[in-house]
Formats: sequence, structure tokens, C-alpha cells
Amino acid sequence: MSIKSVLQNTSRRKFLQLAGGASAVAIAAPLAVSVTHRSKEHEIERNIREFLELQLKAQSHFDWEAGGSPVERFANGLRYSPVNDTKEFDNVRLFDAPVVAFASATDPLFAELKKKDVIGPNHMSPEEWLPGAKTVISYYYPLSEEIRSSNRKPGLPSKMWLAGKASAEAFIYNTGIALTYFLAGHGAKSVVPDTDQRFKMARDGNITKPSWSERHVGYVAGLGTFGLHKSLITEKGSAGRLGSLITTLELMPTVRPYKGKNDYCPYFVNGSCVACIDRCPAHAVNKTGGDQVTLCSKYTKEVVGPSIAPTPYKNGCGKCLTAAPCEIGIPAGIKRLA
Repeated sequence: MSIKSVLQNTSRRKFLQLAGGASAVAIAAPLAVSVTHRSKEHEIERNIREFLELQLKAQSHFDWEAGGSPVERFANGLRYSPVNDTKEFDNVRLFDAPVVAFASATDPLFAELKKKDVIGPNHMSPEEWLPGAKTVISYYYPLSEEIRSSNRKPGLPSKMWLAGKASAEAFIYNTGIALTYFLAGHGAKSVVPDTDQRFKMARDGNITKPSWSERHVGYVAGLGTFGLHKSLITEKGSAGRLGSLITTLELMPTVRPYKGKNDYCPYFVNGSCVACIDRCPAHAVNKTGGDQVTLCSKYTKEVVGPSIAPTPYKNGCGKCLTAAPCEIGIPAGIKRLA
């Protein structure tokens, strides 16, 4: 089923079913406050249709005969959508071409994520999210050069970076919706955990742990490994955004081109790089692997927020991800297994 046929032939009820019900409501919630249930359904349908129409226009911008799976080509096509920009900065492009990877829903590493020293028992398995799950699709969109370069200077994070972060989160949200419809056209059910009502953050001391971790899922799927800054380093770097969904469509798993969880980070390989430590204004990134979240959050709340008012984009920093060897790729000298 093409996007065009979905737009022409899908009823509101079917739209809500295809979007996963809970996921659709979660996505539309910010735009549907204080309205009736029926009005909320109309709002959900309108926003989904608008986004899919943008994707229909976007398809004319890329070659459907290019390499990669249909899912990879579709994810790549989304970046040509007008949604992929920051309207506050003359429509500067948000993302470059993504990296997409696939994991079997029964990969043993998903069970490992339930261990307390990894994430914890609150981390739900693919089967818990979606009975009959076959595949987990993980995708990473690197932020554009314009946005990354704006944040390379020392000091406070750039306003373009912060605005891009907010717009990027919305884009990743909508990418999950679009992929859900695309897979529905192949007869598959899908769930986007990050937008699902069941998604929870559990407190463990000073740390909150998610019921679905995009970074760890990306690692399982073969997208990349963790850096000293605790972000995922992919073949297109670490200055970007991750997303994922679970589907009943069975796809060939990506072969993980690494063995260890830190194989792409020069610090863990040979101790040759501490760029993210030097770049972190909050002194949160450290060699001991201790609690980085508390210091990072305190800095963004107490320093970044008040310094950039009245702009609404007060959450973020990203200094450890820019002007570092892993910003836009796997650092030089690091070998992949495949």
C-alpha cells in the first residue's frame, strides 16, 4: 500500500489503529489539549495526514531504485521533507542521511538490558511492547553541518543547536509515525516505544532509567557503540538523534561490526582521546563512568536556561558531541569488524 493510497482510502478509525492507538494519542497530545475525545481523534488524523502528505512530496526527491532495503530508502527519503528544517533559522536543514539497522526481536542482548547493572528490569523487551514482534528497527539521523558547526565554539550552546534539538525531537517522533504507516502497507503491526503511553522512566538513586533506551537498542541493532560521553558513536558520528520501532515484519538482522560496548571510542581502545571531557562545560563527562546525568542536568537548568532567556529552547548543551573526533563518524584508527 502506497502513502498515496493510505491518504485516499484510510478511515479515521483505521488511521488510529495503524498508528498504534496509544502511540497516536501520545504524539498528538501536545496539540490536542482541552478538547473532546472526538476532537482529539480529528486532530490526530489531521496531523498524521499532513505529515504523510509531506512524505509523499518527499518521495520525488530520491531514487527508489537506490541501494538498501525499502525501509532504509524510506527513512532516507524523509530527510527531504519540509519538516526537516529549523524554521527559526531560515529553514536550516536539521538532518543529513540516516543510518538504519535491524535487530531480531529475540536477540539475547535485549534480555541483558533487563539486568540492573545495564538498565534494569523495567526495560521492556520487544515482545512485551508488541506480541508477535519480529524485528526492531533502529535509526540514527546525524545533525547537519550547519547545526553542528554552530556549536563547536567554547562557551554556552548555540541557539541554533538548541532550536535544532527541539525540532529534531519532533522530527524523530514523526518519523516513527511515518514508518508505522509504511510498514502497515506491508501488512505489519508496529509500536514506537518512545511515543507509547506505556513508556516510563524509573528512578534508581540519582538516575532515571527508561523502559526503552534508544542508545542501548541502537547498540543491539548494530548502529554503534558507546563513547566516554555515554552517547552512541555510529558510522556517521554521535552528534545526532536516535529513534526506533518494533514491528511484526521479519527483516534480516544487521551484523554487529563490533564485539564490545566501547569499541568505537578511542579512549577505551587505547586511551588516546579525552576530547569530550575537555569540551564538557559542566565537568560531567569523566573517566570513572560516574553519574554524568546529575551534573549535566544541573548545568542546563542553572546555567544554560537563564543565560539564553527568553528563547524557549533551554534544554540541551551538546558540547561533548561537537568538535570531537566522533562528531561525524567513527574516529580515525578505529577498526570495524565488518
